[in-house]
Amino acid sequence: MGNETGTNLNNSSPIQGDMADLVCVMLEQNRLREQQMEQIITKLMNNQRTTTPMMLPNLMKTIPMFTGETGDTDVAAEWLNALKTAAQLNGWLDESTLEAGRSYLEGATRNWYLSHMGELNTFEKYSKSFEAMFMAPEGVTETWKRMYERVQQKNETVFAYFHDKVRMCRRLKLSMRETKKMICVGLHSRDMSSALMSNGHVLEEELMADIREFNEVSLIRGERYRNTSTPGKQILAARSTSVPKDSTDKQDATTNIPIKKEFRKTYDGPRCYNCQLTGHVARDCTQPRQPLKCTKCKLEGHTAKYCQVTNTPDVNLVNCQNRRTLSQSQTDCKIESDKYLLTASALLCKAAID
Repeated sequence: MGNETGTNLNNSSPIQGDMADLVCVMLEQNRLREQQMEQIITKLMNNQRTTTPMMLPNLMKTIPMFTGETGDTDVAAEWLNALKTAAQLNGWLDESTLEAGRSYLEGATRNWYLSHMGELNTFEKYSKSFEAMFMAPEGVTETWKRMYERVQQKNETVFAYFHDKVRMCRRLKLSMRETKKMICVGLHSRDMSSALMSNGHVLEEELMADIREFNEVSLIRGERYRNTSTPGKQILAARSTSVPKDSTDKQDATTNIPIKKEFRKTYDGPRCYNCQLTGHVARDCTQPRQPLKCTKCKLEGHTAKYCQVTNTPDVNLVNCQNRRTLSQSQTDCKIESDKYLLTASALLCKAAID
């Protein structure tokens, strides 16, 4: 029994050794196969990167058109940085970046590129020439002049004007007080300028918050009181519309109701008491000043309010008799004329008899 057990153990040990060797060989083969697969995938990816053509994306929202007519070096630097950033993010080649830079030029910059096109064959030369032409250092005097002449345009929002003016002031390294003063000088709204100057601002954010709040209040008030009118305008409208009292108004044939002829009196503006014309008042009149004339005594030098002439009753000597006295005198004259006629006829008859 013991001899048989020992014989089985001796036979099983070679078999176990063979199995372990086989497992080691299989693991090594798997490792080599994984390395080969990784090398194949890496090679395919490299081939795909080199053979795939580069496609220019739509840059309308990232790179604006550049004209160079404003002369602002900050705008030129911003445009060039936007072009370089788009090229870096999209992995463009040098030729693609140069083509994109050429495509987004117009006006003066387009003529500049056409005149130097033979020299600008690489993007590096293009960038250096662009910086030398449009990004040259600007003098302090010219920068101050452009900043001082910068005012809010007619259709420009106050926010666009604010940020552009702050950029110019920062370039000149002005203090917050001077920056606020320059901003208020160029504002279109006088009320907003007065409100901002009456408050003390330490930061640009505080100034911008007040501008935003003032703008919101102005918009709300404009919408609320757009269709309402002032009491003066209401009184003027009531005076300008009237209905004449005419006894000869036409009547409607069906209802027998008088039809009023309504008319609206046109308002030509205020009347000037100096030249008697409409459209302006006396303080804005360009005609020579007329002397004051009193409507009471018809003399010059004062008005009726300060007239010292006493009131005298006007006596009309022609119409001093009443209507009854005039008719009675007319009757008496007629009677006297009849008496003279009878006396004359009697005398003629007596002369004819004799």
